[in-house]
Amino acid sequence: MLEAQLPHVDLTQSGVWQQLLVSAPLCSSVVAGWQGIHLAHHHLSAHELLDCYCAQHVITICMGQFEVELKRGSRWQLERYRPGDIGIFPANQSHPQARCDRGAEFIQLYQSLTLLLRSLLHP
Repeated sequence: MLEAQLPHVDLTQSGVWQQLLVSAPLCSSVVAGWQGIHLAHHHLSAHELLDCYCAQHVITICMGQFEVELKRGSRWQLERYRPGDIGIFPANQSHPQARCDRGAEFIQLYQSLTLLLRSLLHP
């Protein structure tokens, strides 16, 4: 898919995970009404995530051991994750298509660009 055609996803909107994956997070702070920062705990069975842009910065903390294949260009690359591994994904950059053939458990922190800029400009 061309980068200009990739969907832009706001991870703080309720129901967005059901559009991206087969299930919603086990728990999420979205219902708490926090502004600019959110947490979600995921425990997924085998799944595939299509290319997309996320509106927030995403920090992922792995809770279990699993493997994910990421599509980089026209090739698939296997990555292995262990408990405690951390992934950082900047906002508004394309996230590669990913597929996982077994369960994966992780916690994600989403931070809006607005909150980050406000905290940098007004410490």
